[in-house]
Amino acid sequence: KSAVSLPPSPSRTECLSWKNKGLLVAVLLMALALRIGLSNPVAIGSDMAGDYYPPALDLIEFGTGSWDQWTAWYLRLGVLIPLALAHAVSGSAEIAIPAAALPFSVAQVLIVFVIGRLLFNDSIGLLAAFFEAVYPVSVIFGSRPLPDTMMSCWVSAAFLAFIGGYKFSRSSLFCVAGVFLGLAYTAKLTGVFGGIVLLGFYFIRRRQLSPNIP
Repeated sequence: KSAVSLPPSPSRTECLSWKNKGLLVAVLLMALALRIGLSNPVAIGSDMAGDYYPPALDLIEFGTGSWDQWTAWYLRLGVLIPLALAHAVSGSAEIAIPAAALPFSVAQVLIVFVIGRLLFNDSIGLLAAFFEAVYPVSVIFGSRPLPDTMMSCWVSAAFLAFIGGYKFSRSSLFCVAGVFLGLAYTAKLTGVFGGIVLLGFYFIRRRQLSPNIP
């Protein structure tokens, strides 16, 4: 048996036990609390005020300028759109700034759990989610709508979809993985580098399943 084959995982119909459901909810709530507790919603005078917030306001016509940056090389709609939507709902920078990033940061914890569960088991998934929940960089920047926050979430989602495509023999999930990488690109250009890793894994699996392929 090949050393790089994917290990057994829970079947697609197997549900979490109530104990593990409770532990997962506790980890997610802890992640949310840590990120809210260390949030820094001050937009005035910060780099975020000059780089992301005014364009986000212009995008939804809350600002005084006109949106004329569609051709700018630094355009990051993966950051601006969530920030603009958060401001449209809340109407306040103090709320919109953390609200734009928190869903991505907490979703990252959940995605890490599912990846761990697919590749190994529930216990490994919960342990991985816990480490992601308390990882200092994720906690500090998890309430700030910066490119890395959104990009990391989408790249992780791409890995999850890619792994799921192999686990459940569903080719449509590979297309979903590509879409997620595209969304990662809208947040930060380096998001597409995750595709290199996925391509490498694809060729490893291809050689594993068909050893005669050059």
